[in-house]
Amino acid sequence: MKTQVNTRPYEFAHGKKPRGFGSWAFTFDNDETPWWAPTSTYGDAVKAARAEAAKRNARDVTVCS
Repeated sequence: MKTQVNTRPYEFAHGKKPRGFGSWAFTFDNDETPWWAPTSTYGDAVKAARAEAAKRNARDVTVCS
C-alpha cells in the first residue's frame, strides 16, 4: 500500500499546495515531532518522507505548515 501524503495543514496555512524548492518538514501517523527532509524540491522531499515512513512502518505522512 502506498503511503498517503496529507497536505491539508500546509494548504490551510499557506493558501496553496506545496511546491518548489526549500526545507520541508513532515510528521508520520499523527506523531507531533517533525522530521525534516534534506533541502530539496517538494517532489524529492515527498520521496524521502515516504522512504522514512516505510522505515517507521507509518501509513500516513503529513506536510507540516
